[in-house]
Amino acid sequence: MVLIGLRYKLKALQLLALCIISVRPAAAGVAASDWNFSAVVGWAWRDIDGTMFSFSPPLSGAATADSLGLGSSSEPDAAIGVRWKRLDVRFVYLPSRFKGDGVLLQSLDFGSGPVISNTTPISSDLKVTMALANIEYLLLKQSDMDVGVGVGIGQVELDITMTPQTGNTVDISGDVPFGYLSATLRKRWGKLALSLGLQGLSVSQSNTSVAYKSLNIAGAYRFWQREKVDFDILAGYRYTDFDYEFDDDNSSARSATNFELTGPYVGLRANW
Repeated sequence: MVLIGLRYKLKALQLLALCIISVRPAAAGVAASDWNFSAVVGWAWRDIDGTMFSFSPPLSGAATADSLGLGSSSEPDAAIGVRWKRLDVRFVYLPSRFKGDGVLLQSLDFGSGPVISNTTPISSDLKVTMALANIEYLLLKQSDMDVGVGVGIGQVELDITMTPQTGNTVDISGDVPFGYLSATLRKRWGKLALSLGLQGLSVSQSNTSVAYKSLNIAGAYRFWQREKVDFDILAGYRYTDFDYEFDDDNSSARSATNFELTGPYVGLRANW
């Protein structure tokens, strides 16, 4: 997959998130109890499966997680949330990194001759970074249960560095922005809580198609609670599937990637 030229960043979202979590409502007529904030720091273990990149003529080349021998990722992640009455806004940052030794499924050729042969042993370093931001409206808001539906925007950044046993190192990278629909169910029993989140959307337009779906299930235990702040221990599992295809304007080649990220995570959440 060649994603060069799609450099869309979420800087505005990052700045908005910092502004939201640093300011408490103080305007007259706005009750502080209408606002709720949360912040999560965690650690996630993820496996990756699928096609990392594939090119159609006049280019060529293909590699999968299995062919590259990519191992598991173990990286920190983070999230922040802001709720005002029935509106729930969340920002999530999910980095992953995978390394391995293997070969390509198909020799890599950018149009001027083979760059890496499919028989040449290579060491790969793959970074997959997902940033998500969504807003939901709570259709049901009770003391022990919430149900929300909404929309979101996200960005996937991929950067794979391949170092062959002989020859030069090759780097393929790029960013893909996308949108999605979301739904969340949260249920609490005393100090215990369970949440289930669904996200997804498939869009095809002109010579580009993007499909994204995600399932996130987590349990929480509230181990420390005071009048203005409390803390939860989290443990969950996340499944993500991402599929992207496009026609490169420069070469007219069809480029594609399709991968799955799966694995458990743990975390600490502060609520105030």
